Amino acid sequence: MVSLPLGGQPTDAVEKLVLLKSPIDAISFAMLEYQVQGAPKTRTLFLAVDNPNSLPVERLQNIPHVSVAFDG
Repeated sequence: MVSLPLGGQPTDAVEKLVLLKSPIDAISFAMLEYQVQGAPKTRTLFLAVDNPNSLPVERLQNIPHVSVAFDG
């Protein structure tokens, strides 16, 4: 599992989560979003997981906006 937090302040609560399959997908997605929209205004976490069983559910369950960006 690899996580990449962007936007907001380091002490801000995460407002948005983007789940991706691999670390390179997480970095690529974050950089594409940064190029198009600039730095996120709220704390956003880009998280790469290769197995849904490895998700830290208790840490992620209170994030209000979740996107899943897996291929195929």
